[in-house]
Amino acid sequence: MSFRWAACAVLASVLLGCGGGVGESEPPVITEAPFTTPVVPSGDRVELVVFGAASLRDVLAAAKAVYESDHPNVKLTVAADSSAALRIQIEQGAMADVFLSADSLNPEHLAEVGLTSGDPVA
Repeated sequence: MSFRWAACAVLASVLLGCGGGVGESEPPVITEAPFTTPVVPSGDRVELVVFGAASLRDVLAAAKAVYESDHPNVKLTVAADSSAALRIQIEQGAMADVFLSADSLNPEHLAEVGLTSGDPVA
């Protein structure tokens, strides 16, 4: 498994573990990643692009800060918008390593038209 895919998997697991319950008024606080990613050789820099639903904006900002602090050789670029708008950007050629949609229809559509490297994960 390449480091890029391992880093994406870890990032996704961190973000999936950060969702708050309905009615919570405080944004989630992330203090550490649940496990360690593979070591990146010194000097190698990995950049990951994360597209996330607008409802995840606060979670993504918190996860980005902690993840980059824990993994100094990884730079995250996060874009938050409606899931449909992000899907359209991907259809028009925008590159994303991770797409965190608020629904299942948008990632399923991208998979159906061959714009993913694997099946959507719910």
